[in-house]
Amino acid sequence: MKNLGDKYIYQQQAMVQYVITSEDIHRRKDNDAYFRLNYLYQASLLFSESNIEYAKLMKEQMQKVAEKVPIRMTPSIKHTHCKKCQSPIIFGEVKFKKICKKLFIIKNCSKCKYQRKIFVKKIKGFELLQKQI
Repeated sequence: MKNLGDKYIYQQQAMVQYVITSEDIHRRKDNDAYFRLNYLYQASLLFSESNIEYAKLMKEQMQKVAEKVPIRMTPSIKHTHCKKCQSPIIFGEVKFKKICKKLFIIKNCSKCKYQRKIFVKKIKGFELLQKQI
């Protein structure tokens, strides 16, 4: 986590996921719930390499907090964990694939072997390696 003045940038392995300003957090009604979700998410990413069971527990706690206080978690947070077994997905196991002229990210869970396809909108300057060669 980098602190750049008033902005906090959360990143993992050169992927900037989202930017939250301190003003955005303090404007919301349920600050405690947002702070708790933020803490649990960072803890689950921290323990994803050393203790997967503890990271799964953190993800389950995130879902319980989000259900009690009606908060919708952003898709970028949901995409970092497996949908079936809630274990964190390692970013090295991500593949890009084109299906019917649409680009998808395919994430494989290392524990339960569940495949998840995530649609990617067109990004300027982004091409598959096969096209570049």
